[in-house]
Amino acid sequence: MSNFNVHDWNKKRYLNEVDGRMGPRQATMKLDQLTFNVVKSMFGKIPMFGLNFPNPDDSYRSVQSGNDLESWKEGIKDKYGNVTIKIDVEAASPWERIQILDDKFRDDKDSYIKAKGAALDSWRKSPGYFPGD
Repeated sequence: MSNFNVHDWNKKRYLNEVDGRMGPRQATMKLDQLTFNVVKSMFGKIPMFGLNFPNPDDSYRSVQSGNDLESWKEGIKDKYGNVTIKIDVEAASPWERIQILDDKFRDDKDSYIKAKGAALDSWRKSPGYFPGD
């Protein structure tokens, strides 16, 4: 009989240190195929503050439940259609674990980032701008 320790195994499983998570480590699917059960099966435990799902304005939506996911999906689908979603459980940054693989979405996000950078540069050049005030 082996010395299998169920307590150690559960601790490792909780910390995602056990090989063979509940689902694959990466997946690509259409937005309509994405469900909260799919998300849970890939990530296992959802973090306390949720998972970060991207918005076209360079912000992120925290998804903690099926209702959160459906609300986010509705906003994306209304503007971009049934886009392709990539999930990468092992991405180094939590901001890269969920991606939208759509040119229009990426163009909108890039445009927003550039406009935000231009606004910040403009503010820095204004005579009344003093960093740290």
